[in-house]
Amino acid sequence: MIMGWVLLAIAIASEVVGTLAMRAAVSGSPWWYLLTAIGYTAAFILLPMALRTGMPVGLSYAVWASAGIVATAILAHFLFGERFTVITAAGIILITAGVAAIQSQH
Repeated sequence: MIMGWVLLAIAIASEVVGTLAMRAAVSGSPWWYLLTAIGYTAAFILLPMALRTGMPVGLSYAVWASAGIVATAILAHFLFGERFTVITAAGIILITAGVAAIQSQH
């Protein structure tokens, strides 16, 4: 099961890199689109690999999606100066609480 969590963590990181590269491509070099494609491709290969280790799909997807949202929001604030408000922080807390609730069932 440890390998499943490792694969899931790499999938999350890949998806976040792909998303941030997509954002960078909007205002920069088109080469960022290549990194976007690589990041998303890696994420969509690694998530099923994590599932093959026996991780429940509901838990895996909840962690993947929520961690991606949280990491992207925080990193976009620092990398691109995007807003990070009290409402954003509250949303992150709610997302984290939701994933904790799902995880408690497994």
